Amino acid sequence: MKYKYTLLTTSTPVTIDEAIYNPSAIAQYYAPIAWAGWDSTSSDTTFARLLGLPPNTDQLFVVTAFDEAGDYDSTFTLTENMLRLRVLVAATSGPVITMASTNFSYTYT
Repeated sequence: MKYKYTLLTTSTPVTIDEAIYNPSAIAQYYAPIAWAGWDSTSSDTTFARLLGLPPNTDQLFVVTAFDEAGDYDSTFTLTENMLRLRVLVAATSGPVITMASTNFSYTYT
């Protein structure tokens, strides 16, 4: 019926590290408060646009699905519905290309 999602940080009630090492802490904290602070989308939405994230920060994107009865997927894992990410400034990040051989090594800035 719908998806709910949020970004966890080092300063959210359930921190990134806590969520990774004890994923059940997410539901234990947020379910009793009806997932307060989480954003919602309809079930036919396949993306979320996250704008204005502070640069040079770590974030943990977490999503779960709800059915018509209000039941949700209570399993949280890095392989299913949690994505760890680092926010960087586009002009200062990106791929670094290095060419090297036995005679030289050059890295593009």
